[in-house]
Amino acid sequence: MYTALRRAMGTLLRALVDYPGHVRPASSSTPSSPSGPRTRRKRNADAASEIATALRDVGQSLTTISSPEARSRAIRVMEEDNDFSDGEEPYVMRLFAKDSAVAQTYIASSKKSNRTNFIRSILENTEF
Repeated sequence: MYTALRRAMGTLLRALVDYPGHVRPASSSTPSSPSGPRTRRKRNADAASEIATALRDVGQSLTTISSPEARSRAIRVMEEDNDFSDGEEPYVMRLFAKDSAVAQTYIASSKKSNRTNFIRSILENTEF
């Protein structure tokens, strides 16, 4: 998560520094000025697009949950759904522990039946 956040923040900072309205310090080298209003509009649009992309990336990296949190949520949802027997629950928990993508996919579904069928399909094809 922190790598994605760091990368997104770097993109955002580069976009802000390259934004045509940004005043550069006197010591930094400045690129040659745009040749006309069309070039400036294009650069403004490009910079705005880069800033929007960077902000979206920052937002996505902040909403990503960690593997331990995903496993905890998945186990809590599984227990609340109460669709698995006491004998099946440890196997489901092992799936969550083994692959955080399974846990994240499980909690991403809002339909209880989809969650249950998803796990059952994995259990049918998994040997413990």
